[in-house]
Amino acid sequence: MEEFTIYGNGFGSTPGSVNFILSTQNFNSALAPIVSWSDDEITAFVPALKKGSYRIQVITGDNKKSGEEKFTVRNGQPVINSSSLSNQNGDWELTFGGSEFGSK
Repeated sequence: MEEFTIYGNGFGSTPGSVNFILSTQNFNSALAPIVSWSDDEITAFVPALKKGSYRIQVITGDNKKSGEEKFTVRNGQPVINSSSLSNQNGDWELTFGGSEFGSK
């Protein structure tokens, strides 16, 4: 997973959340796993996102919300939302279902 850093001030010392909201929705699409949090810098992992337009918002530990910044994901990270294991004539087959796997 790739890390990203948000610079600013007033984030507080208690970790909150970094929310990714798909532009066509009014609820969180994904939360970024937090690596480190300080009053002026947040480092987190980029969550698995599908291709599309998003808004990102910081919510502090005391529930203060930042403004939203818009950005576009051109090539999303693979998203696995199902898996199955089966035995085909003595050979085990593991199948993953999801999106953003690409064509190769």
